[in-house]
Amino acid sequence: MSIGENHRFELREALLVYGDRQKSFVTRHDVALQKDAPLTLGPAQPLTVAFVESLVRSLSGGLVAEVLPENILAKGDRMIVWWTPVRRRQMFYQNSEGKASELNGRVLPQPPLVWRVAA
Repeated sequence: MSIGENHRFELREALLVYGDRQKSFVTRHDVALQKDAPLTLGPAQPLTVAFVESLVRSLSGGLVAEVLPENILAKGDRMIVWWTPVRRRQMFYQNSEGKASELNGRVLPQPPLVWRVAA
């Protein structure tokens, strides 16, 4: 599998989840890939805390802690939400025909606003 231009991922291990309605457990298996042969799983190995921690680190993509301004309400990889307090702002209006309104360019009061941008 290729993701982006700089990484080529190959299947190395498989995690199998077993469970019933109350409990679950996970086994780890090495994967054997051979040309012109079906994929085979090696024997089950128990998960270790060290393996799970390593997996979480590799999946996190090297996240670093951030100090965010107090007006940031939420932030994700591809989304941010923030608020702005009450203040007067220059506003720009146009009518349905694309012509500027008589209010265009005036400084008017605005209530507190919540903004969201997502990619």
